[in-house]
Amino acid sequence: MNMAEKIKTLRLQNDMTLEELGNKVGVAKSTVRKWETGMISNMRRDKIAKIASALGVTPAYLMGWEENTDYLASIDDTEVIIDMEKPHKNVKTALDLYEKFSAADKKTQDAIKALLEME
Repeated sequence: MNMAEKIKTLRLQNDMTLEELGNKVGVAKSTVRKWETGMISNMRRDKIAKIASALGVTPAYLMGWEENTDYLASIDDTEVIIDMEKPHKNVKTALDLYEKFSAADKKTQDAIKALLEME
């Protein structure tokens, strides 16, 4: 599957309209349509990163450099790659994030603790 097909497939899997994806990336829906049809195939790295983040994948997956085994999540504007095949790596990621939160983020901290206790 090429990048155009991946963008369209992922957008539909995420129940997103052309306009919604465009808004998340900062472009018009006509631009998203052009990406999905392959009319625009040369994209800037920052756009690829924004598309990947909006669709919950890594830029490397969109580019065809890796299989889709990771999920890109964003927590308080901190991008986190969650490895779906190696859950033990996710514990370290969660602990690293935990250290970045302030005391005001108590709800988030409690949620992370609860997730860690489930393993």
